[in-house]
Amino acid sequence: GMSAWERFGARAMHATLLFMMVAIPATGYVISTSAGDGVSVFGWFEVPAPFPIHDTPAREGLRDVAIELHYYLAYATVVLVALHALAALKHQFVNRDGTLRRML
Repeated sequence: GMSAWERFGARAMHATLLFMMVAIPATGYVISTSAGDGVSVFGWFEVPAPFPIHDTPAREGLRDVAIELHYYLAYATVVLVALHALAALKHQFVNRDGTLRRML
């Protein structure tokens, strides 16, 4: 019962949210390992740093880019989640088409 633009918007939103679920942890990983040390996972094992060379200008530049991306992707995700919730509420209370029930 949704129009073509609503179906396109829903698919685009879901794809973007899935992308964010990968991109935000990936940039966080780059930030966390930017000093050349791995990341301990609950003390069970360590995920090694992707670039083991310490203190190079390229590493600092990569870290700076990762910090910027991480910051803006996180805030963009907050906005997208809010828009997604508003769209679900619109379908529930304006369209009354059962979309929210299917989501839950």
